[in-house]
Amino acid sequence: MEQNSIREIKLHLESEFVLNLISFLSQEEDYSFVGNETELWLENLSHPKAQLVYIHHQKEFTVAHANYIFEKAKVITNRIKRTYLMPHLHVLILNVEKPWDITEINVEKDIGIVNVQDAESVKHSLHLEKYFPTIKEADLTMSLTDVATSVQYQTLEKTIRKAKLVSANGKMIVVKTYLLFLVVTFIYLLARSTLETTAFVAIRYGVAYPPLVLAGQYWRLFTSSFLHLEMLHLLLNAVFIFRFGSYVETAFGKLRTAFIILMSGLMSSLVGLAFSHHFTIGATGVAYGLLGAMVFLGFEERKTFMPMLRKLIFPILLVTLLMGMLSPQMGAFTHIGGTIGGFLAAAMVGLAQFKPFYLRSLLTAVTFIILASGLMMRGSGRPMTVDMERFNNDLVQYYEERGDLDRANELRRLFEIEVE
Repeated sequence: MEQNSIREIKLHLESEFVLNLISFLSQEEDYSFVGNETELWLENLSHPKAQLVYIHHQKEFTVAHANYIFEKAKVITNRIKRTYLMPHLHVLILNVEKPWDITEINVEKDIGIVNVQDAESVKHSLHLEKYFPTIKEADLTMSLTDVATSVQYQTLEKTIRKAKLVSANGKMIVVKTYLLFLVVTFIYLLARSTLETTAFVAIRYGVAYPPLVLAGQYWRLFTSSFLHLEMLHLLLNAVFIFRFGSYVETAFGKLRTAFIILMSGLMSSLVGLAFSHHFTIGATGVAYGLLGAMVFLGFEERKTFMPMLRKLIFPILLVTLLMGMLSPQMGAFTHIGGTIGGFLAAAMVGLAQFKPFYLRSLLTAVTFIILASGLMMRGSGRPMTVDMERFNNDLVQYYEERGDLDRANELRRLFEIEVE
């Protein structure tokens, strides 16, 4: 559909300047053409300043025509707000004909108008620069043939990118490697459980057990997301991770996905440290972290992923939240922690194809650090329960009876248990 729209523009527009504007908005600002040969509308629902752009051309200014554009913009924006859950949407009108006298018309507060007649006027428009900071350096003087070819190539490239996102046909190197780790560690722990008590095996190999984390073994906040003790737990997490990890790795790339996985597991473990008296184990926090990354992806690529968010992901998160409120012992709050961690991590790194938003990355990184510090402080300030003290003593006694005195003495030191 987009390719046909571009073909119509090429056939019906004779203005090099207008085509150069469309090319700039498409390539540098990631807009997509959604109009036709007579009405030039471009859309980027993730743009921070103007989510819709209308290029006014070929018609002289009249109050009636201006009001027609405003009414159409209102209809379009209301539809987009409902469909893609957007509380606010701004429309920019680029008038390339005779300048409008805006004193004659009633301009809505969410509509901006900029008069630009040629490439030279663009370079001197401070108003336009507020919307598009790089437009002053853009080459808006390419020939009709060159710019039409450029626009057509950009449209094809976007079509391929969107198709790749929706199909999620990437190689999933990070996700598959992580799943392989989960299987290998499960088999190893299963084998060790035939020789030792299962819970003690989990403690030995890295679950996030609060007394040991608070004693300085912070690495457990990461390693707990690689361990499982039950086959069903592993299978459910693996299905979740494979299903949504394919979208996340396709959209974010390998390194960003690895970061999202690690931060999701970290935040999930921190929530467990702050609110649970049991050890945290399993990749459920990572699975929900990928859901959090999908939420971010849905707001960045609204047209592609918002339907999935509304029909699948939001209901899953709502049910999880209700479960956490009704049955806190089910560990649903650690799942919500993983979701928050995944969302913040995704916002920190952004999508691979998009230009980085450094301010957003900084703000989300600061938010993550403050939240993680608060959870750590809450966890460290909680008194140890009687059950936890009993478990600590049982663990020390277990290794003493097995003759592993070095391990027993180390645990005694970490738990601050006095020798009787």
